[in-house]
Amino acid sequence: MLNSSVRSNISLKRWKMAPNIMNKSTFSLLIEQIVIEKECEYIEAIVDCCTEHEIEIESAAKMINEVIKLKIEAEASELNLMKEKKARLPI
Repeated sequence: MLNSSVRSNISLKRWKMAPNIMNKSTFSLLIEQIVIEKECEYIEAIVDCCTEHEIEIESAAKMINEVIKLKIEAEASELNLMKEKKARLPI
């Protein structure tokens, strides 16, 4: 059985051969690979990927998996880009 990094490299190689086929898993793998290779943040990796592959940012938002969404939320929180949630008492 192949480990996850070998499987992801195989998936990305297949995607590079057929770039018109982009789904949630291949896009997420591509973002993860950009983050590792360029040592950048997820937000920057998504923008770079969209620019390079001529994908609209709005479309990319639909192709990101939940794990990456949580990582982006954590990054945005660290950079103070998110509105603070105010606690409300139930009345």
